[in-house]
Amino acid sequence: MLHNKKCLLFRRQIGSLFKIEQCIEYTDNSVYLKLQATMQEYSFSYSIDGKNYLPFGKGECAYLTTEVGGYFTGNYIALYCTNTDPSVQKGAFYHFYDYQAYLPPQ
Repeated sequence: MLHNKKCLLFRRQIGSLFKIEQCIEYTDNSVYLKLQATMQEYSFSYSIDGKNYLPFGKGECAYLTTEVGGYFTGNYIALYCTNTDPSVQKGAFYHFYDYQAYLPPQ
């Protein structure tokens, strides 16, 4: 929730710098998320029905390297729930998580 509204939040962070790129309000109980990456960038999309995906945000892969950050700890893919309203005691329920690596033909 952000400002007492249920939303999908896309935030990018490099070190101590971060920015909320998108906050999309939604009313459904379920949402599908997709992450795709190339050598140059990673992109996120979401869908309510699991078929029609809408772009949600993207970032440059160059900022994930040792040369930029000073060290490389690996990439994290995480799902989490946060709530700014202490009167609401609800959480997130993740029913399915699928990770598929795709290697393009050479």
